[in-house]
Amino acid sequence: MRPAGRGPRRGFASRLLLCAMIQALITSCKVPIVDIEAEFTISDMSWFAAEETLFVFYELEALAGLNESSAVEIQFTTDNLTVDWTPLDGFSHVHTHVSVNCGPSKLCGSASISVNQEPRNIGLRLRYHKDGELTRLARPIVNIINDTSAHRGRSLLVYGVFDETNQHIQWRSRHQFPTIRNEQARDLGLRRYFEVVESGYGLRPNPTNDNPYSYGEPCPNPIDLFPAPSLSTLEPALFQSTPLPIGGRDAEAVCSQTTVTDAKGTFTTTAYALKNPETQPAFPSLRSPTASVTQIKFLFRPCQETISSDHLDMQMQRLQFDASTPVICTETQVQADFEERVSEQLRDAIALARTPGEDMVLSLVLHHDSAATLSPKIERILETLITAEEDKSTPRLTGAFVFDSFRYEVERETIANRVLWCPAVFSELDLEEIPETQEEIEDLLEKFPDASQQSCPIAPTNAEVDLGNLSFTSLPILPTRSIYLDFIEDYSKAQAGEMRSLDFRAPLRPTINENIDLGFGTSASFMNGEFISAQQLDAFSYCADELTDFVLIRSEGIESTFESPVLPLEFLPTWHNNAPEERYEVGLAWVFPFLIQLEYESVLAGSASAFAFSVPFGIATTGQALYGSEMWTSEAFDLTLALTHCTRFCDHPSFDGAGIYQVREPFRDTYQDQCYTPRFPQLTDGGFPDDP
Repeated sequence: MRPAGRGPRRGFASRLLLCAMIQALITSCKVPIVDIEAEFTISDMSWFAAEETLFVFYELEALAGLNESSAVEIQFTTDNLTVDWTPLDGFSHVHTHVSVNCGPSKLCGSASISVNQEPRNIGLRLRYHKDGELTRLARPIVNIINDTSAHRGRSLLVYGVFDETNQHIQWRSRHQFPTIRNEQARDLGLRRYFEVVESGYGLRPNPTNDNPYSYGEPCPNPIDLFPAPSLSTLEPALFQSTPLPIGGRDAEAVCSQTTVTDAKGTFTTTAYALKNPETQPAFPSLRSPTASVTQIKFLFRPCQETISSDHLDMQMQRLQFDASTPVICTETQVQADFEERVSEQLRDAIALARTPGEDMVLSLVLHHDSAATLSPKIERILETLITAEEDKSTPRLTGAFVFDSFRYEVERETIANRVLWCPAVFSELDLEEIPETQEEIEDLLEKFPDASQQSCPIAPTNAEVDLGNLSFTSLPILPTRSIYLDFIEDYSKAQAGEMRSLDFRAPLRPTINENIDLGFGTSASFMNGEFISAQQLDAFSYCADELTDFVLIRSEGIESTFESPVLPLEFLPTWHNNAPEERYEVGLAWVFPFLIQLEYESVLAGSASAFAFSVPFGIATTGQALYGSEMWTSEAFDLTLALTHCTRFCDHPSFDGAGIYQVREPFRDTYQDQCYTPRFPQLTDGGFPDDP
């Protein structure tokens, strides 16, 4: 009989439960095999025969689970060696490798293994846990670099660069792997030792396409050695502690003996540091000197009748005329000697205004009803007066500004670029059709390419304001009679605005000034003998900006080669590279001979706002630049950045604006039509230099 309470089934169940608990305990002590889907994003290897070193770079990412217990393993064979799967950290590395953090769920690093024969059957894999069995194979990229010249067969080269002063040398090491970039190798933990032990200055070697750094090229003969403490570092760049001696300031380069380490010990060869191109502004400041001119004012109006007192008041107010302004009666235009008498009267006024020594502009208001007869006569009078002054130096009559009652276009080419006849463009539109936004104005100006027709109808670009059933629009500063009268009838004189100030400026023309007619209403002025002096081996960099559109150059070669005796400034770098000359004169291109600065108060919806305009009627520039430009108010035009002149080492590479040494881009060829704004290394720099 079995004892009470104990049966075969209960004992068997207990034993089963105990076994299950033991099995669970045993299982919990083992590493679970779970695939976390790791993938290699970098698995690159390079073996350098000259160094007998195999470099390994890797990066992989996984959904989870990568940690310090994960391991990257390698296997390979040679003719006399078989290496089975071995963790990379199980080798004694040839070079220094630091641990790197490449981000969450990632594992990355590098290794350098001494291998004295070409490795084959190379494999790379991840072991998820060094004590586990789950692995993931990589598809490695393998590069074999044979023993050849230093610049081709070594994994590291050394080169030097100079600071901005060309006195202090920064020596740099640069990784050379077929499929891993320089900065990438450092990011993956590789650190390399190099030293510089002996330096001298002299000529640079002729660079070759596959050795732009001239690494391993013999030092020049002769070479002037100079005492400098030896330099050694694990950092990728380090400044030499002593500057270049004064005797080496005209030398092209410095050549030094440099040593790097490898699996065989050390390797010593030469490295070069090339001077930066020495540059300066070619023409820092073009003094043009614009000065206020004397306005010779005349009012043409009927003396025996009144056409429109409102319109006349507006015309006089806009041009700042007053009761003392001389009046010429328009009724006399029917007389045979009208043009002769008026010409003589204006000529006398010019002679009187010339005495103080300032340039002059005729400022005329035409208030009349006889557009078909009076305006052409005034144009002929102006032609007589202006052409007589064309070649004179300061003080001279620069041109004329006419504010007419009607639109009138100048027909005589001899003065088309020296007379501004207003109003224009908008004068045939109804008041409601006048554009108000800058975009609308520019659309309309495209129909009138002539600068005179563009400039007259300046209007503040206020948006239309709606107040209930009333709509207030901006009135052009210089409107026709019909537009002005329509406006004040619909609104009021108070809403029409007023001119607060009006000033004319013109470029001073010294006695040595030379004017060249370029056709199409444009002329070139070479004022004070400004010129750029250059040597045959010099080079230039052109940087376009809004100031350079109207700057011109001329030279003996240019005048003998082209129909036009001048070229735009932007052509100078290319011209000098192909046909170098010693002297280039600098001048300005002008369309109209004067500039107007004005301040106008516009009234919109009962609120007055002052608008300041600087309108370069006198500058050869685009119509869009005519509005709101203030650059013509200065006494000189700053060309510091527009044209850079290289005077030495112009065929050397240089730094770009990001501070990267562009070793394949010499100044002469690279910056002819690019802005040269280099950023040089500084003595206080630390860390890895920008060297992709």
